[in-house]
Amino acid sequence: MLIQIEISSALPITIPVSGKNLTRDQWDVDEDTRIDEMLDMLNLTKIPTLLILNGDVVNEDSILKEGDTLKIFPVVSGG
Repeated sequence: MLIQIEISSALPITIPVSGKNLTRDQWDVDEDTRIDEMLDMLNLTKIPTLLILNGDVVNEDSILKEGDTLKIFPVVSGG
């Protein structure tokens, strides 16, 4: 199934070369792929992130569906 991924340019990632990513933003993933599995594919498991799925803030346990758009942002704090 195809999903769209938008990754903040502030995240220090290297998108792995695989048959899963058709372009930087379009991915072909298995049915019932969870967001935590997607973060693992993107090498983002150790970075705190804000996850927005189709406009809603979600957690890593959310399951992706055909046509979903996942936006990934770094969690930033300061003072």
